[in-house]
Amino acid sequence: MSIGILVAALIGALLIGGFVLVLVLGIKRENARQRSLKAFAQAGGWTSPMRDDRWLAVFAGSPFGHGSDRHADDVCDRLVGEQRQVAFTYRFATYETVTTTDANGNTSTTQQRRDHAFKVLGAQLPRPLGRVEIRRQGIGDRIVRAFGGQDIEIEHADFNRRYRVTADEAKLAVDLLNPRTVQRLLAHPDASLRLADGWAVVTRPGQLESAFVDEGLRLVADLLAGVPRFVWLDRGFDPQQV
Repeated sequence: MSIGILVAALIGALLIGGFVLVLVLGIKRENARQRSLKAFAQAGGWTSPMRDDRWLAVFAGSPFGHGSDRHADDVCDRLVGEQRQVAFTYRFATYETVTTTDANGNTSTTQQRRDHAFKVLGAQLPRPLGRVEIRRQGIGDRIVRAFGGQDIEIEHADFNRRYRVTADEAKLAVDLLNPRTVQRLLAHPDASLRLADGWAVVTRPGQLESAFVDEGLRLVADLLAGVPRFVWLDRGFDPQQV
């Protein structure tokens, strides 16, 4: 057997071994994540993680509704008082058309699948407040704003630099994002969230983990703690009567 064949065989064995190692490590990480989620759910009074695609119809806005093969994994939910809380991994797939040309000039077109995962936390509100969305400023957001897209300005320059705020009613956003609430939100690594359809919703890329749920609940609590009483009263709810 020539040296070239031996080298090729060795390289092939190393590639296969590397692939197997990555696969095994991925399985171990996923098993550890599942065990951690189950322990977290049991300790916190959540239902045991399971697939439940009914939750896909509850929420709207990005990232929901994109792609195909959409489903909700790791679903845990519980009641806190009369309000429901839910956490899950939202998965969907997108396809990209890729055209390649070989050495002979022949072209071929294939559909390449890309899988996406977002972790989701939803906390039901005592009453619907109206749509308000806070999200990190990106280059795209700055371009949209430059061409007249909505960006509600809050009386805090640092917050305005970090986040873009949109809402169906600008006054509601200003009422919610008062100076004390803004200070609490700025203490979070990322204060992006959305109020819509009677829910506060936090989404981040990746699979569901207990640390995300804890941080999301703190974020929602910090926002709701500053909702003025008159805002709730206008919607038929008195927080002082709870």
